[in-house]
Amino acid sequence: MNALERLRVVEVGGEIAAPYATKLLADLGADVVKVEPPTGDPLRSWTPFPDTAGRPGLLFRYLNGGKRSCAVDLDTDAGAAWLRATLTGADILVESLGAGCLEALGVDLNPPPDRRSALAVVRLAPYGQTGPYVGRPTSGLVLQALGGWVSSHGVPGIDPVQVGARLHEYAAGTYAAAAALTALRAARHTQTTTVVDLSVVECLVGTLAYPNLVLEDMLNAGLTPPQARHFPLPGIVRCRDGWVGINALTGQHFIDACTMFELDEFGPRQAELAEGGALLDEFYARLEPWLQARDAAEIVELSQAFRVPAAPVGDGRMMLDYAQFRERPFFVTDEDLTLPGPPYRLSATPARRPGPAPALGQRGTAPRPRPGSPAVASPRSANGALPFSGLRVVDLGTFWAGPYCTMYLGALGAEVIKVESVRRPDGFRFSGANPAMGADWYERSGVFAGTNLNKRDVTLDLTTEPGRALLRQLIQRADIVLENFSARVVEHFELGYDQARAINPNVIMVRMPGFGLVGPWRDYVGWAMVIEQATGMASVTGPPERPMHPGGPADPIIGMHAAVAVQAALEHRAHHGEGQLIEVAQLETGANLTAELVVEWSAQQHALPRAGNRDPHAAPQGVYPCLPGVLGPEWVALTVAGDDQWAPFASVVADAGWPHDRDLRTAAGRRVRHDELDDVIGAWTRRHRVDDVVAQLTAEGIPAARVLTVPRMFEDPQLTARGYYVELDHARTGRRRYPGWPMRFSFSPAQHRTGAPTMGQHNDEILAELGVSGPDRARLAREGIIGDRLPDA
Repeated sequence: MNALERLRVVEVGGEIAAPYATKLLADLGADVVKVEPPTGDPLRSWTPFPDTAGRPGLLFRYLNGGKRSCAVDLDTDAGAAWLRATLTGADILVESLGAGCLEALGVDLNPPPDRRSALAVVRLAPYGQTGPYVGRPTSGLVLQALGGWVSSHGVPGIDPVQVGARLHEYAAGTYAAAAALTALRAARHTQTTTVVDLSVVECLVGTLAYPNLVLEDMLNAGLTPPQARHFPLPGIVRCRDGWVGINALTGQHFIDACTMFELDEFGPRQAELAEGGALLDEFYARLEPWLQARDAAEIVELSQAFRVPAAPVGDGRMMLDYAQFRERPFFVTDEDLTLPGPPYRLSATPARRPGPAPALGQRGTAPRPRPGSPAVASPRSANGALPFSGLRVVDLGTFWAGPYCTMYLGALGAEVIKVESVRRPDGFRFSGANPAMGADWYERSGVFAGTNLNKRDVTLDLTTEPGRALLRQLIQRADIVLENFSARVVEHFELGYDQARAINPNVIMVRMPGFGLVGPWRDYVGWAMVIEQATGMASVTGPPERPMHPGGPADPIIGMHAAVAVQAALEHRAHHGEGQLIEVAQLETGANLTAELVVEWSAQQHALPRAGNRDPHAAPQGVYPCLPGVLGPEWVALTVAGDDQWAPFASVVADAGWPHDRDLRTAAGRRVRHDELDDVIGAWTRRHRVDDVVAQLTAEGIPAARVLTVPRMFEDPQLTARGYYVELDHARTGRRRYPGWPMRFSFSPAQHRTGAPTMGQHNDEILAELGVSGPDRARLAREGIIGDRLPDA
């Protein structure tokens, strides 16, 4: 049985983002028709190794398994008419043709009442459908620069570098898949077309760890800004046989790591070390002999024994050998290709690869008829309400990935109850916050606040039977229960899926352990950077001489995968009245985002290179320094995306020899001489203001943009024009601007509904709803089972 077997999906666009969105739907059972131009999706001929004997189309095969292909020329009247007719039989359209292209094809996004149907339309575009940047030439590097992904990645002094392996496109595709199911839910309420305007740049900004809020927090506490601090420590380091990442997220992690290193004297000095300088140099110098005496596997095993998050810096070859992947098992085969399995596991409606990728024009020309009637929304919701109105969610999540998913549900109508304990609060309360902020410093973390909007908060001590009894009452009333601890934590409290189902047979439980509920890595601890290391994201990020952390975007991207799986489970429950367990093993989800590393290695033993800011096809491409601005160093990201752009680029840079140099007229020739080109381009950009460089290049149709840094993010013209940031109130920090969602739903302008709660803020009202009397609530507070502050505060 497939959760989405009744859905008919049309995909128009190609490359990665739209196909990854529909891949997620196809793996869950949707019938996906892929509309391609007569020449095919460009990924059919893509290889990351254009200068070698690389096999094209391997990534295409991963992204398009089980779909049906239609070769249609949408530039003709007949092709446009075919698309319009096809959409009358579809539930979802995912398109990435560019801003305004659907209107040019005559697709009516606001049909009259007599022609309305429940259609969800997701429109993926680099900058969305509106705003001053729409229509500007762009590239992956330029989008990353404007989305805050081009940075020094926690190593001050390193030139800004992009995130590798086109991860930003997978991020956008994940948001698109979640938005598609949400929009369909809204469309069914009203039996009208629901449109989603999704901006890739906003997806990227939305996966940053709230840098504007962290900057405000640290400056208010009198600390140096985060971009000037080293994080995490020690981070990615060389060991005897390669690279390993040891990531102390908290002060306790770092103290434990220093005990493991036999460098206890550095344990209390994490904040001081983060400032850099001689002390940090001494720390690394004294750590090096310890690292060089050990292999990565030994270091990871020892770190995990100390409960310090650590993982090898993996690549395609290493991932195929992970014991965790072998013993679960995880990978699937497609003839001569090894591929990642689905990014989550659903107990009642398993996700599965539905078949091989189609040949161009293979397997039919229109969606199959829908089997049965569409699902209905929760009976507790009302017409005109937000899509998740009436749903009750118990959020046991901590840090980022799990709470990010529930924040999305809450923004769109769900009642989300966040469960913490005063003795074990969400660890994100201590991230970006500092005791220098005052006695209630743990209430002032912008990182915590940015991840926990749209929720109410109750504190329950789950080490006590009364605390667990109250949680059982919450579960009895819930539609969804979510947690993202390591596997053993919830089971220690006897609150796994079997127990939850015994309390509430129809509950949907989402478990998001770092490495899975079973397997030899089951009890490993991890967070975003650990997943980014283990799944190869770090191996393809950074200059050739060293891997670097992408910076944490894996967590929110994984959270949005959970949002896709939850909505699929809701669809199944609406038809069959059955809840289920959803296991989102973050290691497996991350491996879906770096699938190209695995498919290239499995097919031809090619490891994807770490190439800094360069591109395997476009040249030159890079990030170059400009004249400093009032806020410090300025950098420009630029791409000569095709041979037709070379002559105008050469004329702007004004190197007299370039226009006449035959070797530079092709991308292959320019790639050979990239170092030489970089020297000349850098000398030119250093003489100009970044705004002038961007203006000159974009006027010639060449993708270019300022590398957006933290202080400028609140004032970016595109984000401002689209109202991306949302101002909300908080009981302790007052009104602040928070990142919104990267999609605009036609049914509502809502981005978020309420600010984040303080610890135990809603104890009285939530427990009263459970029937707990005032005197009993007072007794629970005296006994420390509930509370609204840390025990020693």
